[in-house]
Amino acid sequence: MEALNWKIYPRSSFMKSIVDHYQWVQITEPVMLKTLPNGRLDAWINFVGSFYFLDERSSRFVQAPPNGFFPLSDKSMLVSIPEKIVCLNIKFFPHALLYGDINNLLTYKQPVSFQRIFDTDIKGSIYDLAPEKENIDAIIGITEEYFTLQLSGADKEKTWLQHILEKIETAETNPVSIKWLAKEFHLTEKTLERTFTKQVGLTPKLFSKIVQFHKAVKAIKNTRNAASKLQLNQSLANGYHDQSHFGKDSKKIAGLTPKLLFRKLLPGFHDLIISETAPR
Repeated sequence: MEALNWKIYPRSSFMKSIVDHYQWVQITEPVMLKTLPNGRLDAWINFVGSFYFLDERSSRFVQAPPNGFFPLSDKSMLVSIPEKIVCLNIKFFPHALLYGDINNLLTYKQPVSFQRIFDTDIKGSIYDLAPEKENIDAIIGITEEYFTLQLSGADKEKTWLQHILEKIETAETNPVSIKWLAKEFHLTEKTLERTFTKQVGLTPKLFSKIVQFHKAVKAIKNTRNAASKLQLNQSLANGYHDQSHFGKDSKKIAGLTPKLLFRKLLPGFHDLIISETAPR
């Protein structure tokens, strides 16, 4: 399976504040994938080909729009890629949900187009650019111009929530204590949990657990022979008591044992699993 994953960092200061990084993704053959919760708000712009996602309500695969968002979720989603695909993946930090109208995304449980969220689409001229390396700067430029216009400002009353999200992201030991966070920001635990869940769509405890798990997956995957090196010290470095603790979260979040998880991860990716479920 040939899969290209080229990491690109944001250009503008504003996009650097809300985007972790971009991924230029190219997959050359049909494959069924399962997304892995990663603590990011993922968006995409397709330039070649398309993908289909499993609509749980109808139990059918539905073609995704040319661009859109995956909802921030603790659930995996089946994605069918029937042909070669080339796309730009945008990994927003979760605090992007505090800007503009992007919070409308919380009303959707499945992928949704940019236009549905913002009532306006990205410039059609972006699709006139050939998806080649020499055009990446122009593609990133149009993308950043679009999101800068749509995400005009944060809810000032919720700026403390952005700091809490950043605390969870950067904590050396996860999951972060909600009691400690509430005390740190002079809030009651009830206020913190209620506001966090309303603005992010996940409870702070669940979000923190996803962040913890994804950090561990990345750390272990980046070691040599990851499938055979689930060492205790790697788990402890990411807040796990032991391998058994990590194994329980792997089964709960990814639906797989650690050994199967690392065997099935799409080469070059930390949050996409090759699925054996047959396309419909």
